[in-house]
Amino acid sequence: MSTLLELAPGQEARVSGFLDPTLEMRLLELGCLPGTLVQIDREVPFNGPLILTINQDYQLALRKQEAKFVLVSPSFN
Repeated sequence: MSTLLELAPGQEARVSGFLDPTLEMRLLELGCLPGTLVQIDREVPFNGPLILTINQDYQLALRKQEAKFVLVSPSFN
C-alpha cells in the first residue's frame, strides 16, 4: 500500500485509509472517504501543496506533509 504523496501527477488511486486521526476527521468532513477516487492534478512549485481532484467532482489542495498520511490503493476502472 502506498501513500498519496507517492503518486505522480495524472495518476488515480482510491483512498484506503488514514494514518493520522486528526487529518482523517478533516478529510472525512470534506467527503474524502475510504473508496473515494482521487487524482493528483499537479504539484505547486516551491514545496507547495498537491492539487487533487476528488471523485472527478471537485478540487482540493493538500499539504505534502499531510499527503503522506493518506493511504491509497491502485484504481481499477
